[in-house]
Amino acid sequence: MTASTVPMNFKTDPTTKKHFTEVAENLGLTSSALLNIFVKRVAREQAVPFELKVVPDKSDLDIDEESKKEMIRQLAIINGLIPDDDNRVDNLDAYFKRLGD
Repeated sequence: MTASTVPMNFKTDPTTKKHFTEVAENLGLTSSALLNIFVKRVAREQAVPFELKVVPDKSDLDIDEESKKEMIRQLAIINGLIPDDDNRVDNLDAYFKRLGD
């Protein structure tokens, strides 16, 4: 018994198609075979095999200047651009002892 197939059509830009075809060929596959691997995995796992993120349109965000500055500061700390000089309190006894010194 032979497996039947049905076509799936979608559109993409020429540059993306070219790059995708090159990747498939480097893997020893056709574009169709690589897409079929992806489609079968999504169908089997009921999930996309990579993280999808929604990047909000910044013009839709209503964030005050103070919040924007704090977000930038936090990103700078996370990326090691500035030291984390936040006085977080993990231990109240130690905190109050430091205050008394």
